[in-house]
Amino acid sequence: MKKTLVAALLSTAFAFSAAVQAQTYEVDGQNSLVEFQYKQMGVTMTGRFADLQGTIIFDKEAPERMSAQIQLPLDTVDTGTEEADEELVKPEWFDMAQHPTATFESVQISALKEDQYTVDGVLQIKGQTQELSFPVTVSHDESGKLVFEAEFAIDRGDFNIGSGSWSDPSLVSNEVTIKARVVSQ
Repeated sequence: MKKTLVAALLSTAFAFSAAVQAQTYEVDGQNSLVEFQYKQMGVTMTGRFADLQGTIIFDKEAPERMSAQIQLPLDTVDTGTEEADEELVKPEWFDMAQHPTATFESVQISALKEDQYTVDGVLQIKGQTQELSFPVTVSHDESGKLVFEAEFAIDRGDFNIGSGSWSDPSLVSNEVTIKARVVSQ
């Protein structure tokens, strides 16, 4: 009886301590951003999205319990020119009236090495989904907040971004490099 009680208490304490280590963080939309880079008629173009929203569950000791759900309001796009920003609203590009938000949801996170992880998940843009796998580095900023940084490439054609005459890769390259910096609150 005593052994059973002790075993039950120890397993409960272990489960509680494991659960305590996993922490849930809200995304700091003010300090998080997603940058993108592509070529248009051979010229490198850049832009960014801001005001990310979402939740990250982080547990350095048990990466398999980690997860991320991120929402990206597409109307925050900033290409540096008002004309390009207005063009991206249209159905040929992001069709923001029908699809105002892009989302990413992790399905698995694995440790690579100290403070580096592989994140597997699903990106949805403009009603199209794509499975992705990319490296993420975790650090702390000067105020102690967790910072998650990633860089990967997507094919804009997989999401039907730039349809019609804009689908020609000699006009706008299909490969788009994404750099994300997600800061916790």
